[in-house]
Amino acid sequence: MAPGISLEEPKDGSYSRSACSECQRRKQKCNREWPCNHCQKRKVADKCQFNPDPPPICAWTPSTEVKRKREQSYAETENDDEFDDGEGIDAVGYTASHLFANLGLGPDVDGKKSKTPKQYYLDPKTSPQLQRALQTLPPRPYIDSMIQNFLSNVNYYYYIVYPPNFLTEYHEWWADRAANRPLGLPWTCLLIMVCACSVQHTDAEMGASLEADLGRTVQQLTDLYHDAARELHSAIPVGNTHMFTVQYLLHSCYWFKAEARFVECWHVLGAAIREGQNLDLHREATGIPDFEREMRRRLWCLLDAWDWLVSALLARPMLIDRSDCDVGLPSLTLEDYPTSPLLHMKLQSELVARIFKRFGPPKYLTEPNDIFEYQDILESWMQTFPPSYAFVDTDRQQEVKYPWIALHRHYVHTIAFSVTLGPLRPHMAKTVTKDTPEVELTLRSNGVKYALKLMGAVHEFFEYVWSRDTTFHFVPFCIFDTATLLVSAVLHDEAGTLPRKDEVTKAIDLALHTLKRLTTATETAKTPYDILRRLSGKLPRAHGALRGADTNQRKKLKVLEAPLAVPPAQRQQPAVAGFTYGTDPNQFPGYMYPPSEDSGIGNGGTGSNNTHSPATASSSDGSGLATVYPNAHVNGHVHHQQQPHQMVGPPQVGLPQVGPQQVVPGQYADSWAMPNVELPAQPAGMPMQDMGYGMITDAELANLGDLGTMWHWQGLNLDFTGNTMM
Repeated sequence: MAPGISLEEPKDGSYSRSACSECQRRKQKCNREWPCNHCQKRKVADKCQFNPDPPPICAWTPSTEVKRKREQSYAETENDDEFDDGEGIDAVGYTASHLFANLGLGPDVDGKKSKTPKQYYLDPKTSPQLQRALQTLPPRPYIDSMIQNFLSNVNYYYYIVYPPNFLTEYHEWWADRAANRPLGLPWTCLLIMVCACSVQHTDAEMGASLEADLGRTVQQLTDLYHDAARELHSAIPVGNTHMFTVQYLLHSCYWFKAEARFVECWHVLGAAIREGQNLDLHREATGIPDFEREMRRRLWCLLDAWDWLVSALLARPMLIDRSDCDVGLPSLTLEDYPTSPLLHMKLQSELVARIFKRFGPPKYLTEPNDIFEYQDILESWMQTFPPSYAFVDTDRQQEVKYPWIALHRHYVHTIAFSVTLGPLRPHMAKTVTKDTPEVELTLRSNGVKYALKLMGAVHEFFEYVWSRDTTFHFVPFCIFDTATLLVSAVLHDEAGTLPRKDEVTKAIDLALHTLKRLTTATETAKTPYDILRRLSGKLPRAHGALRGADTNQRKKLKVLEAPLAVPPAQRQQPAVAGFTYGTDPNQFPGYMYPPSEDSGIGNGGTGSNNTHSPATASSSDGSGLATVYPNAHVNGHVHHQQQPHQMVGPPQVGLPQVGPQQVVPGQYADSWAMPNVELPAQPAGMPMQDMGYGMITDAELANLGDLGTMWHWQGLNLDFTGNTMM
């Protein structure tokens, strides 16, 4: 666990450092902890700085006079021939030591103070890119409203920027622009990108006002600002790194995910991570103020969590070598909030560290003991949730004042159950007979338990978020995906021993009614609804009836019959392709799971006409702990979604065996991307039979959009007939 930032007082009662600069200036008694009590109370925690203690003077340190005498004595005896010892050649930089001096092959073993890079400045009069970017922006009153909307709503999704610092830079930028002074390009890029993200999430009133006054639709405005920021960023020379650039790139990832453009998101995330590594964000800095250390930790925490999120979504190799990172987690003590807006990301990064510490790089979890230990890790992690995120006796007192707490609580709950369900999914799709081993029955029982918990959590999330923001596309997708998994468990229960079968049936019916509501709000919901309707019709009960539902369940479903209306602020936005991942970080990469042994899809089988299947390369089932490494050819890119708050999806299930010919050259170039892992062999050449569940056509998959690659229907072992897209 990463150490905290605050320093403890020595046991002897003396203080390790003097009062902070603000308390010294105000002549107040400081508690000498960062941030101190007075700075935090005055809401200026970013200005709380402690002067470093002077190094202790050793008794054997020579005085200045002695040093001067020694230097003079050495100068008198020094050889005057500058070429005797090669000093002249060394001075012009031709020795071997100069060749390797600045390669940066390893960490700073000397513990030198980290240098804060300066921004790259350009004069608008001499930079065409900067001129075009400034002309793209509207007058200041409109920018002010966008910034206000961003800081009040959008920033709390990920909390990438620290508002007090952002506002300070914002006012200084306007002062420089009014005085016709050169402008810092990294911060200008960040400002324009923030405007693009803000316009993505306007309410109905603000969106209508912007469209009426600026003469463009909300979608046109957000595209315009995003393109302008990217063009301006290209004017920054290579090697000019800055924290603002990392924040700009992270917001660009945010924007791409909200637009369902996942491949671009992954590439931009790679650029953000490399930018952060150039700033040594992945290493614990020394000799810097506590505030700067906290900002560095926060930024790397976001990069670390997003790497696992997006890479799992796209089934691509991790971009960060976690064995080379030694930075701690942020303390989150700057803000005077009962629950930090960044806590949900810190919890996720903490979970990543726990799993990585035990299992190392992503791998298949095939042994039951490993799966049980994995569940124990997740359960112990859930016990660390604060009262505002607790599963039982949740503290909801602050949710009205701080609305992000409820949003993040729903998100964290969905993460927890989705990730825990991950390695159990293949065992729920296996055929169970009277001869099935007891350990398989236990794994299936655990899978049913967490699937039902996930359905409860994601339905609560859906009811909370849909009327507020339709970019949380993972929520309805998770409902559909988990429901199809439960259908598979029922259909493969030949022995009739499936636990909690009535609850499973009710959960499937509730998912079906929810998707039916969505068909009135979005075209992309019709295909998932049709697929689930066909599947649920094969369940061993009356078609379309809720025979096992109690009175309360019937009332709830009756309410659900009312069609859903798209929130007005979202009506102008284009339909997102598929139930892609929504505005919550919810895809958590983890450990790959083998395909169901009963799956009729094997190498050379007729289940897929394309051996380089996008579905086999992606977290097709929305899995959070999804396949990350061995995956089939993705035909250039995989369309996956993860939006501003990306919810962790349930881990990936059965994957067809991947042969050497199926691996994309260079796809696993990462130093630890693909250990020598042999995938469980699948029966080769087994023809697939249509068991009456209906064919998934190419047209249906096209209607699913990115859901067609996210949903790994082969892992459900339902023997759909093949199609060319999978």
